[in-house]
Amino acid sequence: MSLYETHMLQDRQLPLICHQGRCTVDGPADAGNWHENIEIILVLDGSGTIINHDKHLSVEKDDILVINANCLHAFSSASELKYYYLIIDRSFCLANHLDTNKIRFESIFRDQEIAEVLCEIVKELDKDENEPYRVQMIRADLLRLMALLCRRHGSLSDEPLTDSHLLSCMKLAIGYLHSESHRDISLEEVAARVGLSKFYFSREFRRVTGYTFLSYINLIRCEKAKQMLAESTLTIGEIGRACGFDNQSYFSRTFLKRTGMLPSAYRAAQKKRKES
Repeated sequence: MSLYETHMLQDRQLPLICHQGRCTVDGPADAGNWHENIEIILVLDGSGTIINHDKHLSVEKDDILVINANCLHAFSSASELKYYYLIIDRSFCLANHLDTNKIRFESIFRDQEIAEVLCEIVKELDKDENEPYRVQMIRADLLRLMALLCRRHGSLSDEPLTDSHLLSCMKLAIGYLHSESHRDISLEEVAARVGLSKFYFSREFRRVTGYTFLSYINLIRCEKAKQMLAESTLTIGEIGRACGFDNQSYFSRTFLKRTGMLPSAYRAAQKKRKES
């Protein structure tokens, strides 16, 4: 997990990242992330809420959401939420005379044709890499999707999308939490860091991110622990301490709550997956 996502494309011929995502009632699939590339989300099943640039939007099956450039966003779920997400490299848009930093897209809408084009992209991506003209078909569909999106659900604006003072404070706080999550860090410390009162910061942090302060820190720590459990040879206790958990029992309980598995079981599952 990262606060500002830097997208690494696996194939420069394919200027996109596209996957199926899932969000459960345990909390947002991503919390407090933003990136320069626009993101298009098609809800496949379930219901929930997306926090998009300080707005809370209810979503359900067949809804399409667009995350504008540099907008803070996160998912939370009332039931298991399944969706496709498509992140489009800004350089591709610019090469086709579409400056996504100057286009404001509707946050949520339904559009059957756009949904169908997105699904066609997914189908082509699933094909063998040696399939003739696979890359050309994907790029053509991607350009069509962007053209439809701009024509029907976008508007030009010379004014850059700016954060409110509060949202700027939240981004600063999120960055600080990611960099300092390995140590004991208090709500009072972070509130002072961003220049807000403790009580106001606590309330607004939960409203903007969908998490309480403590839950967000534990999410960051568990995501870091997942990576270390899969990649390092440190003991579980050592990993817990490296991630900011001073108490191994609390680490195990928190990790179980967030992932549905104890750290030892998660490590074993990752090892088995690598060996298969």
